[in-house]
Amino acid sequence: MFTRRPNTLARAYLLGLLFHNLSGSWAQVQLVETGGKLMYEGQDLTLTCTVSGSLRFSDFSFSWHWSPSGSSKEFVASITAGIGDKQDYRRDIQDRAFISRNNDASRVSLTLRHLRKEDSGIYYCARLTVLRWDTDRWGDFGPGTEVTVIPRDKFYLKELGGGPYPHRLTLSLKCQTSGFQFKTSVLGWYLWDPGHAPRWLSSIDHTSAETNEGRIISSREDNSSQVFLQIKGLGLRDSGHYHCARRVGDKGDTDKLVFGPGTAVTVEPGPRTPLTPSVFLVRNQDAVACLVSDFYPKELHVSLASPRASVSAQALTVASTAHGTYSAIQIGRVGENDSVTCSVQHLGKETLVSYQPDTVKLEPSCPDQEFAAESKQRNKLLLSVLSLRLLFLKIVLINVLFTMIALIF
Repeated sequence: MFTRRPNTLARAYLLGLLFHNLSGSWAQVQLVETGGKLMYEGQDLTLTCTVSGSLRFSDFSFSWHWSPSGSSKEFVASITAGIGDKQDYRRDIQDRAFISRNNDASRVSLTLRHLRKEDSGIYYCARLTVLRWDTDRWGDFGPGTEVTVIPRDKFYLKELGGGPYPHRLTLSLKCQTSGFQFKTSVLGWYLWDPGHAPRWLSSIDHTSAETNEGRIISSREDNSSQVFLQIKGLGLRDSGHYHCARRVGDKGDTDKLVFGPGTAVTVEPGPRTPLTPSVFLVRNQDAVACLVSDFYPKELHVSLASPRASVSAQALTVASTAHGTYSAIQIGRVGENDSVTCSVQHLGKETLVSYQPDTVKLEPSCPDQEFAAESKQRNKLLLSVLSLRLLFLKIVLINVLFTMIALIF
């Protein structure tokens, strides 16, 4: 019994059958792109292509392509099979693009850094298909994922309604906006107390609002592009700078917050028993400060005066404290050798605190003079003794020299 080699026609038939079976197997491969979304210029974006079907993922090279309208596709980047140790990029994007592969997860990723408006379009993932080498090396394109890059808006945020508010009443603020799509934007309110981190109060979009306390109400009016904030039952801790903010991004952890300039709110302490102030006068060269602490009610008069010179004083600053009282400071300038007096009038009573410069020069006392004379005499005696010792040493050296000469000669 013998076997006959297949002729050329049989070989061609078997090869065609093999190619047909392989093509049928490869036709089951699916590539699905994800990650496309609305982005702002300057942001970074990562697109992902997930590959499924009857193929060994690590055996194939993959690529990404871009189309502005979904018709003709332009090459963006490719990565070789295996560990993907070789990548290729379109020249005008090679400094901003990075392609990678994860063989375990059957994924190919494309990262675009510092997005530009011209990066907008549909991005497709493709596989290297050897059977189409004579027409197009890349095939099995996925459906694509769309990326839209828009310029950062020059928008406007302005808070209104700040000022002094009585204790336990309701705060009402509003924020006027312009320069961006208000209806699709997420806005919020933050409280910043100098010396502390900004505190989130509320966030609101076109469907819902969130607040950190039940006494806080946030609302919006799309027709006028305004957002509002109300806080009921004001307390002393509600004093600070209130800022309206717009969230820029895709609602993730890396979103950027853009704040308005803010408006200052001061919550006045509630009624309590009158409290007499404590007054302190502090001075450093020609600067002087009158400190008035822990008094109630708020009304008082502070002045700085000098009997021999005029005092250049700044405006009085009064602020509420955390424990429901007030403190104040009056700053001024006066000559270094001039005395100064701080006068505080509160509830019909006057408190005076003075500062007298010490201009008297101390003269040395008699014991000090006697001690100085004794020190002078002691120094003279020590110099005399030292001179005698030097003279004695000189004589000894001369005698030794003459003795050596006599012995030699």
